[in-house]
Amino acid sequence: MKLFFIEPPLINASNEACLARGELAAPDVAPFPNLGIAYLVAVAEQLGHQCRVVDMNVSPGGFEQKVLGFSPDILFLTALTTQYRAVKIIINTFKGRIPIVLGGPHASIFEERLLDDGVDIVVVGEGEETLRSLLARFPDQLGSVPGVIFKKEGQVVKTGRPERVLNLDDLPFPAWHHYHLDLYDNMYGGRKCLPVISSRGCPFHCVYCFKGVFGDKIRMRSAANVVEEIMFFKNKYDIGAVLFCDDLFTVKRKRVEEFCHLLLEKKMDIIWRCLGRADQVDYDLLSLMKKAGCRSIALGIESGNQEVLDKVGKRISLKRVAEAIQACRRVGIVSKGYYIIGLPWDTHKTVQDTINFAKKNRTTQSQFTLPLAYPGTELWDIGKQKGLPVEDYVETFSWDKNLPPYSFSDDLSEKDIEYYIRTARRIDAWAYVVKRLRKMKWQEYPGFIKWICIKSYALLRAKLAMMFRLAKHHA
Repeated sequence: MKLFFIEPPLINASNEACLARGELAAPDVAPFPNLGIAYLVAVAEQLGHQCRVVDMNVSPGGFEQKVLGFSPDILFLTALTTQYRAVKIIINTFKGRIPIVLGGPHASIFEERLLDDGVDIVVVGEGEETLRSLLARFPDQLGSVPGVIFKKEGQVVKTGRPERVLNLDDLPFPAWHHYHLDLYDNMYGGRKCLPVISSRGCPFHCVYCFKGVFGDKIRMRSAANVVEEIMFFKNKYDIGAVLFCDDLFTVKRKRVEEFCHLLLEKKMDIIWRCLGRADQVDYDLLSLMKKAGCRSIALGIESGNQEVLDKVGKRISLKRVAEAIQACRRVGIVSKGYYIIGLPWDTHKTVQDTINFAKKNRTTQSQFTLPLAYPGTELWDIGKQKGLPVEDYVETFSWDKNLPPYSFSDDLSEKDIEYYIRTARRIDAWAYVVKRLRKMKWQEYPGFIKWICIKSYALLRAKLAMMFRLAKHHA
């Protein structure tokens, strides 16, 4: 069969206005091609099917002509929830003309509701095994394909949970040959970088995390298989860096050590970054990772208040987090700390605890975001119990904005959260100023100093407003 895969554009401030007019445009930055689609295309081609791919993050124009010119038997779409407004435009372009299959996190969250938007088949959960079965049984035997939802004679048919890939080493390497890799902003440390996933699933149960795609049972590729993939694409595309997309790259220490030893043994000139837990790394492991090319590790810290951290479900101590940050500093690995402000248990005190913790235990980089609720998470249930309009904002609520549309906290208003988010994001402001000044020409100094004054004035006004609200709160 002939299969066409579309990656819809990510939505940010640079293309929001186009979307409001019903137009599709690429965002200002497209960091990496879609790893999920690349795996599905590799599986389909392994089965002998003919495939085409369009990533609208780098090639937004003329997609209708490209699809129709190829005359595919099936059109495949994927979507994060925050992409779905763009996906609906694509669906409206092709519904009734080509069978449309939708997968990805959004499909696994909303399931049969998406059939009303013009989708013919919804794929839930992990996609590779479902794709194999779907291509073998399309279109007359869909009822025997695990993990799909469709309508038959007006009635919704759900075939149950999908089959998961039990041995990840059996998967073919992603089909990057369908992508123009030079169009992406995928440089890291001055080197061309590609995403790699070495494990799927996460055994922890944080309140904000959706497990509907990979599940909570950890499955890992062998260290040898991961190294083989890196070597293959290094030779083919001259990549010099890797971004590991695992939820928890460090979940099994022995595998991390084996991976590092293989890289050192093969003398591979590769740098890489990953996401880990603070209680899964220490000085010895980080030292080995650094020798093997690790340049950066991101740590989900979330809160600087232990009671809030416990309620989030992190199952980690702040003492251990501080030790991991210190170990990164000693080893020379860039550390990135992820924090959330505005959790249901947050108060003025706990948020200040978080800001103080971040100041005292400085990661090289820090990221302060809003809590974002998805169906299927405990945070979503909390929002519903509180009567919050979580459904109204699920497609448009972005974690990187300053002002949330509602507050999960009984103690914090939306304005309070905005103030704390802005305050927290200024922790590294001086380092940012120094970095900008070093790169500037002297002629640019007056404009930059004016910008600093404007920002400082806005911060002072926000601080005075917060002091006034707090005075009223305690009156």
